[in-house]
Amino acid sequence: MLDSISRPIKEFIFDQIHKIHKNILPRDRVYLELGKKPAEIMQQLIANLTPEEEEMLNEYDEAQAFQMNRQDEIIYSRGLVDGILLGYWVDQTRREPERVLSRLGL
Repeated sequence: MLDSISRPIKEFIFDQIHKIHKNILPRDRVYLELGKKPAEIMQQLIANLTPEEEEMLNEYDEAQAFQMNRQDEIIYSRGLVDGILLGYWVDQTRREPERVLSRLGL
């Protein structure tokens, strides 16, 4: 049962991350500017590599991308959970402000 519940959540997370990478990051000036230097360095590296070394660098780059994708998934998931918890506490505070204040010792 948990798997049937978590699958739509995981799909939602992956969809949101995909939208960020597809729609937001390509328009973000700071993100694009930060990407210029690594791209320049990568081009310089590739220009001086043998085909075998270039293949190894491509494998490294791919492995690094997989790790970054996992990082995105974890960060987005944690942010989603934090947002849900914050929403819960905001709702509790709106409904019963005195009870929330007493729980906080105030």
